[in-house]
Amino acid sequence: MADIADDELAVDKASISVDDILDGIHVIGDLTEAAAILAESESVLAVIEPFNALVTPIVMIYHVLKDMDANVSAAGRMGYSYGLMYRALDMGQPTHDFHGPDSLDPEATIQRKTTAFNEGAAEAAESLTTAVRNRVLLRIAYNSNDAKRTINEIWRVLCEKDDDDWYGSKFGLAWPDIGLEAKL
Repeated sequence: MADIADDELAVDKASISVDDILDGIHVIGDLTEAAAILAESESVLAVIEPFNALVTPIVMIYHVLKDMDANVSAAGRMGYSYGLMYRALDMGQPTHDFHGPDSLDPEATIQRKTTAFNEGAAEAAESLTTAVRNRVLLRIAYNSNDAKRTINEIWRVLCEKDDDDWYGSKFGLAWPDIGLEAKL
């Protein structure tokens, strides 16, 4: 990561504490600022680790989805993961068409997957407080601005929390495209 000069920082470092950032009092403007904050404070890393603490409070929606088919539940986790990333990066609300050319699902299953995806994305939007957004941006910056790596960390944690090792181990999320991709 390139060094960032003091005059390039978007914040007055002396007036912002780690707690201000992680509690959402200070809003991180973008990934450049997140990278500058990480470069200045190793203690931020200690607080954002382990990453699963980010999604722990929001896993309850998946206990409801767990009673559905595994692929429908995976669509909900996928929607949540993309919803969190899209909102943190100010990209709006994600949408996904499950009618892809390779889909063998009947219309009823496609509709259930679409509903689960949209509900997951909506839940992410509701849960994205300033503190959560700051943590997502810090994690992307920590991952060398690799949003794909970060969204897949979110996905993996959600799969683990939902006891869905199969989806978590066999599939990752495409980025910036929306969809599952097989892990090799």
